[in-house]
Amino acid sequence: PLLIYDTEAIGYPTRPLSSVIDVAPTLLDRIGAHIPEHWSGLPLSRPATRRFVVMQARNTHAIIGQFGGEFFKYYRHREGDAEQLMKLTPDGAERAVSSLDAHAAVLAELRNELELRVPALKQERHAFGNRPATK
Repeated sequence: PLLIYDTEAIGYPTRPLSSVIDVAPTLLDRIGAHIPEHWSGLPLSRPATRRFVVMQARNTHAIIGQFGGEFFKYYRHREGDAEQLMKLTPDGAERAVSSLDAHAAVLAELRNELELRVPALKQERHAFGNRPATK
């Protein structure tokens, strides 16, 4: 959750996917400052759509993707190149996907999108071999 107290009556549109990377561009936008072009965050006060959000914590990268009205989260653990696919519930909880076969296309798209955004992961996957995702 994020609470922004704004002195003006600004409408902040609802977004299905936002990230902490959107906070700094939001603050710069509200004071009228230039947002660096190389930043990937988007001001929360402007309408925008985003299908994927990437995150990292220590040796784990993750990506959340929207597929229709459903959200999935794919984890890539750099140690041993282990993977996990989770489905996000409306309350934000993560539940392991019960059938990877039924979600093979989601898994492949999330894996590819994460490797596109973090190229080192693709190189590591090829070094370890293409291991199947775990539940």
